[in-house]
Amino acid sequence: MVSRGVNGAAGRRKLRGLVPAASLLFALAACAEPPSGEGCPPAIALAGMTLRHYPAEGSPRVARAKSVTYDRDTGVIAGETIAVDLPPGRELRRGGARIAIASARGDVQGRGAEASGRIRIETGMGDVGTTEGSTWEGEKKLLWGERPVQVRGPDYALAGGSYRYHADEQRLVLDGGVEFRSQPPAGGPPPLDLQSPRLTVHHRERRAVFGGGVVLTQGDLVVRCPELVAHYDASSRIERVVCTEGVRAEQGARTMEAGRGEFDNVGRTLVLSGEPIIREGERWIRGETMVWEVDHRRARVEQGEAELPAADLPAIAGRAGAGPLRVTAREIVYEADARKTRFDGGVVARRGTMTLRTGRLVALTSDDGRLESAWTEAGPVVVLEGRRRASSGRAELLAGGRRLILTGQPRLSEGESFLEGDRVIFFLGQDRVEVERPRAAFPLDRAAGREGR
Repeated sequence: MVSRGVNGAAGRRKLRGLVPAASLLFALAACAEPPSGEGCPPAIALAGMTLRHYPAEGSPRVARAKSVTYDRDTGVIAGETIAVDLPPGRELRRGGARIAIASARGDVQGRGAEASGRIRIETGMGDVGTTEGSTWEGEKKLLWGERPVQVRGPDYALAGGSYRYHADEQRLVLDGGVEFRSQPPAGGPPPLDLQSPRLTVHHRERRAVFGGGVVLTQGDLVVRCPELVAHYDASSRIERVVCTEGVRAEQGARTMEAGRGEFDNVGRTLVLSGEPIIREGERWIRGETMVWEVDHRRARVEQGEAELPAADLPAIAGRAGAGPLRVTAREIVYEADARKTRFDGGVVARRGTMTLRTGRLVALTSDDGRLESAWTEAGPVVVLEGRRRASSGRAELLAGGRRLILTGQPRLSEGESFLEGDRVIFFLGQDRVEVERPRAAFPLDRAAGREGR
């Protein structure tokens, strides 16, 4: 049989093939309804039926059923072993679709329909979706099912406990525990997994909202946040995800927290803002914004501050320990694998009563995050400790931050007295300074009277 008046709903219900069951029922109803008038039989039964719908544009849509029945008294049409072929078109762009339904029944006006048994949808691009049973509510244009849904494509897999599909909005909602897994091409990044209690897919916008507490996993990177918005391309590959309302990320021994995060799955970066901080052991770095390069395990922090645990100092009665090394800078670059941190621009480093100012400072840490050594690389160095002031071309922190060594024409002054030599050495926390091979002192009587000079 052939019909040219079938409702075009079959071409509009797509998104992994969850809706075409309702569209098929409409098509069968239009085909099987007999002419009105006296003498018409109360029911129609068709066996081995084929329906072809020829739209105004594009290829025909074909529906086949092992059997179809229509009850004139109730207006119910039912089909068994149904198969539908939908060609690709403007609203079904993934190479068309083939739908297989065990059985379905509904009214001819399209107010409602139910499919029972197994439903399987396969697109021309290799997407395969399955579920058990579905219900169509015509007035709401809503298709839903309470049984688990599974969808697999060439490079992804999606599963949910139940679904709601709003046809007019092309919006799909999965509940009851959602799992998404991407499978990138050979040589690409590791698979990306997403888990959450709920997923809402806005297909027109290519946007998927995971809610209710989300966990993103890719290799050894784990990101957690209350809600995550994933933006994907035409092939359903996730390009980037955005987390709001608090983000916590982990990679290896490092933990990152921020008010907001955006993961670029193409550029392989995690951008954190809203008081971002990264911790590893007792060491931490924070700032206004942070870019974490996932593959290189490197963080770039703007307007940053860092705390590096340092070696304990000798116990001196009446004196507090010097504590960690605290550093602020306009930019901080932390290379986790190299255990190196670079501070650039307006660098201020403090430990105990010592303050160091310079243009660039580079620090190396041990595996547990404690300071091993640090040195300056750019610009002059100025050091303040109590009433002492020193300047030089270069500075080094050695012995886990116990000693500060100034070279490059170092000069030490206190009040009107000053000394110049090959090296000036501050013993932090001990109120002690040494000058190697001193070359000048003024006034000499005051300089000579200072203990430890």
